[in-house]
Amino acid sequence: MKKTTIITVAVLICGILAYSALRLTEKSSVGVTVYYPEKCYNGYTLYSDKDAVRLIDMNGRTVNRWPRGGIRRPVSKKGHIIIPRTNRLAASEMEQKQKKEKITDNPDDVPECTIFSSELTEYDWNSNVVWSYITKSSETKLHHDQFEMANDNLLLIVDEKIPASYKEKITDPKRKNIDLHSDCIIEITPAGETVWEWHAYEYLDINLYCPYCGLYDWMHTNSVEELPENALGLKDPRFKAGNILISPRNHNTLYIIDKKTSEVVWSWGSDVLGHPHHPTMLENGNIILFDNGLHGKIKPKKRNISRVLEIDPAAEKIVWKYELSNALYSSTRSNVQKLPNGNVLIYSFSRGIILEVTPEKEIVWKFIGPKCRTVRDATSHAFRIPYDHCPQSAALPKPKEKPVVPRSATGVTLYYPEKCYNGYTLYSGKNNIELIDMNGKIVHTWQSWCAVQPILKNGHIIVPGEEGSEIGKPDKRRDMARSETHSEIIEYDWDGDVVWSYRSKDGMHHDHYKTANGNILLICREKVPDAYKTSIIKPERRNKTIYSDYIIEITPSGETVWEWHAYEYLDINLYCPYCRLRDWTHTNTVEELPENALGLRDPRFKAGNILINPRNLNTLYIIDKNTKEVVWSWGRGVLRHPHQPTMLKNGKIIIFDNGLHDKNKNKFSRILVLDPLKEKIVWQYEERKRFYSAIGGGVQKLPNGNVLICEHDTGRLFEVTPGKKIVWKFINPHEAHSYRAFRVPYDYCPQSEHLPKPKEKHVIPKRLHALIALR
Repeated sequence: MKKTTIITVAVLICGILAYSALRLTEKSSVGVTVYYPEKCYNGYTLYSDKDAVRLIDMNGRTVNRWPRGGIRRPVSKKGHIIIPRTNRLAASEMEQKQKKEKITDNPDDVPECTIFSSELTEYDWNSNVVWSYITKSSETKLHHDQFEMANDNLLLIVDEKIPASYKEKITDPKRKNIDLHSDCIIEITPAGETVWEWHAYEYLDINLYCPYCGLYDWMHTNSVEELPENALGLKDPRFKAGNILISPRNHNTLYIIDKKTSEVVWSWGSDVLGHPHHPTMLENGNIILFDNGLHGKIKPKKRNISRVLEIDPAAEKIVWKYELSNALYSSTRSNVQKLPNGNVLIYSFSRGIILEVTPEKEIVWKFIGPKCRTVRDATSHAFRIPYDHCPQSAALPKPKEKPVVPRSATGVTLYYPEKCYNGYTLYSGKNNIELIDMNGKIVHTWQSWCAVQPILKNGHIIVPGEEGSEIGKPDKRRDMARSETHSEIIEYDWDGDVVWSYRSKDGMHHDHYKTANGNILLICREKVPDAYKTSIIKPERRNKTIYSDYIIEITPSGETVWEWHAYEYLDINLYCPYCRLRDWTHTNTVEELPENALGLRDPRFKAGNILINPRNLNTLYIIDKNTKEVVWSWGRGVLRHPHQPTMLKNGKIIIFDNGLHDKNKNKFSRILVLDPLKEKIVWQYEERKRFYSAIGGGVQKLPNGNVLICEHDTGRLFEVTPGKKIVWKFINPHEAHSYRAFRVPYDYCPQSEHLPKPKEKHVIPKRLHALIALR
């Protein structure tokens, strides 16, 4: 009896521990998610989030903090740190100048308030102010970087206007009449005295500029550094210690300036780089840098890719390269640091993610900022320092270095066949759309980049084309979802041959839908006419270019037979204050209502009407197809930037509610089933702290009552029962996101029906194996 009791208790304890471990692993989607101590350069990492500048150990524990600010350089040997004070007025003035001069409509050119500063503050280890530098004039705007020199002076980057006499050399007439801005590098003493200055317009080609950026923003220098003692400098005076390395982002070129003559003695990158950041010369004379991959001459095949490059500047040759995955692409800021053991610390600003990779390109440490879920929260740089870097850090208790294995395996990690709706699942891999069986085996692929709708009954698939566009121009905006903007949709047959395509001059985005009559609904983007903008209440919005959406229905021959313009029917004063003001509606879903039980009783929900989801309005709308009037709306005050609402046959609507910009600052996603007649939520699924996708995502109600969920930001697909139990889980093995996913039965189309019937093998989480064995 005692033996039986002991075994029973052991089983229970083992089960609790295994379940707890599984839950813990699921939670670890932020903080340190990968850590192999024996492969890392162990020390403290400096970064900042929306609350503070933080110094963390290798397991992500904060060991010291300073006031919030955009860090640009590491902690000094004294344990001090210099933080710029944001000059929001300067940023606002620059943005208003851009709009007044109508230089560009590119959202990527709106200045970010954190790049300008009028004050630098040096804090000691305890956050006491020990020194500050305030510019003498409000016209003097510091930006992007500062560098502490060997002589204790500081190098600063200062924004300045180009004198009229130098503008006479400009050959492009549309640039001559613009108030062009340049950069000046100054060296100041601890007393604030300027002892050296260098004006870019005196030494660089004024006709070299980025056509995609604001024309007034000629250089956009984001990095300045005094060259250290280095092996190359002993052989070639161009690279000697004391010379100055700068990175004017908009030139896609690095320059080295002779400190004594002020002449440019070396330059490189114009045919290779795409808006790079943070070049740093190493002790061996090589230069390592973060190449963002934006607006470069080298055009990627699929989408922009950020890279870390190490170059031999004398040979002008790339000697090491690390390409970041698509999920880590950062169009702006970011930095890289070569560590003493040869590893490289990489910070992707747009994603708030810090990596440490080996020379062999293995990720051995990964940190996701818990409070860096948007670019507004994130820092612009991150740095690793040894434990004994300064007296204060050396005095800290030595941290424990606990290994952290990746959050989970990829592929199918959980599967209970008897509880699932078994079939094939369609999702976006890396460069392919893949159809997989329930055990994750690929049974078919299409060479395309994103699936936004399921396979058609004839085995064809309609997908977005690969060429981005915004109002007929190449898409140069940052951080776009993979499906978000395109100028073409293409229909492929089962074998991947093109059978039909449609190209739009205005550009389409996010979604399309094949209607019952064989036509296609598309979401397009357009500017709100000035006549409609007069009703805007807030002047800061009235004076901006505002984009809206319009829905068109096209025939297979490409003829537009129906269209609907949002600005004619929706309240233009309803908007999201946390999103770009110009991005008014951001519609991500369009659907023709199917035959449904509710539509037989209430004409608002009849088959053929149109359901749309303008994400930034947090509201779903149903449009009467005949009158074009909005006949039903719901969601304001409840939804939080939702995706993919779908009407079911019973008349209910299922929704992926992302949870972005929640008024209570909660960050969790939900799946909702809504009774649109009663405007009542009748079913809800959420996993606080474990289920969250700020953008993208999709949901599908399956015929057996289960729900298939696609968590975009993590690349996790999972199936849950009506009782909210997860019965199938798949992690995208290619990259950490997937826009939408769809389940189809094995016999969905003739081609899938003829595939060999897959085996349906149970997959049990590894942490439960011990429990099962013990039982």
